[in-house]
Amino acid sequence: MTTEYSKIQSALNHHLSTMVGKPDVVAYENLTVSPPESELYLILRFKPDEPDYPDVGISAKAFESGIFQCVSAALPGSGWGLAYNQADNIMERFKQGVVINHNDINVRILLSYPGPGIIQDGRYQVPVNIRYFGYY
Repeated sequence: MTTEYSKIQSALNHHLSTMVGKPDVVAYENLTVSPPESELYLILRFKPDEPDYPDVGISAKAFESGIFQCVSAALPGSGWGLAYNQADNIMERFKQGVVINHNDINVRILLSYPGPGIIQDGRYQVPVNIRYFGYY
């Protein structure tokens, strides 16, 4: 059994990329971006958990879970509204029960929830944690 982290991350990234109303600038992992000073942008992080193989055999299913984190990054001093409105949009896109079929893999969204807003790297950041379950 091999893990399919790249396919799961690709499915989640693709699902986000088709979201209506997402910011123009998205900081995908390990890419440098230069967001405009006055605009909100997203920072993405992929955090897989330990894989689970509950079945035995060549045709056994593999189950992968983890957290896909989308951080809404707004300017400090602009209030909490923009960052949390974008967090609401992300949670609506990745709501419980949504199944993403992409690249020969299925990813089910288990839960989406925001974390507390903090100021980091010169931006007011609100993380949205998206618990996923991938199976193939």
